[in-house]
Amino acid sequence: MNCCFTKRILSGVDDSIPVFSLNNYEGYAKITSVYDGDTFKAVIILHGRPLKFTFRTIGYDSAEMKPSLGMRARADHIHLARLARDMFKEECGFDDRAPFRLWNPFMCRNKVNGLVWIECGKNDKYGRPLVTVYRRKGDKQSVNQKMIESGIVNVYDGKKKDSFSLKI
Repeated sequence: MNCCFTKRILSGVDDSIPVFSLNNYEGYAKITSVYDGDTFKAVIILHGRPLKFTFRTIGYDSAEMKPSLGMRARADHIHLARLARDMFKEECGFDDRAPFRLWNPFMCRNKVNGLVWIECGKNDKYGRPLVTVYRRKGDKQSVNQKMIESGIVNVYDGKKKDSFSLKI
């Protein structure tokens, strides 16, 4: 779009334009990185274009990778965060040590590193899309449910967070 055309369109815009959201989006996503057990980056195809987003899983909270320096049992907290991160990677079939390969149409979709099915909800308070993650489309149990059942993460509804302790 040229500059004048863009300016003309934007001059007529007001606050009635809704904030962009992936709410109700369902589709494949290619995980590119995992921060901790509940936050990851992935690429989706939207309107024919690959776009990368930071996603937050729905229903649970994992320990933080970088808790405050004064936190009691900080090392244990970091250990739990790493356990949750590694379990999430495993459940999603994501190996960030594997070499990057371009996708080709003859690949079995289950063999693509970190290819998952996501179902998006609203955005969290930081603007990240909240998602339910499935290893494959049509799976009965989500990765979210498996994480909760493991006891490594806390059930979380978006309100007050509980402190962490290993429940296994």
